[in-house]
Amino acid sequence: MSIVILSGACIVHKNKALLLQQPSSSRHPNLWGPPGGHREGKESLVEVAIREIKEETNLDVDIEGLVEAGIKTHPDGRISIVTLYFAHPLNLKEFKVDPSEVSDYKWVTLEEIERDLFPLRDSLLKPLLIKALTQKPSPIDAFKIY
Repeated sequence: MSIVILSGACIVHKNKALLLQQPSSSRHPNLWGPPGGHREGKESLVEVAIREIKEETNLDVDIEGLVEAGIKTHPDGRISIVTLYFAHPLNLKEFKVDPSEVSDYKWVTLEEIERDLFPLRDSLLKPLLIKALTQKPSPIDAFKIY
């Protein structure tokens, strides 16, 4: 059994969350989601989120807390550990998506997420994005890998 560790962040600015659209050549073609990706080496979950955000958007962020962490069992038996942090951008003037990883981006409202205006790359993202925009995040250290 393989376990994949994924981490990302809901980046919020002016009550809107950043969604990135996957390129047509990706595993989730043309679908949307927050920045994030796979753990490399011995990175912490926060380090994964920060690296992925930088690679995909060139943004530096202030990670303020944890939206949620959980384990997802896929139909094929794979298991993913998923963490989504809450963050604010620090350098919006530097924002630039990497076209090899992102085909489009939008700053979306809670209403747009609730109305499913942007097809998400995974069904678990909708409640997490809603939670990020409506609830206070948990402490960053609420989930650890030992």
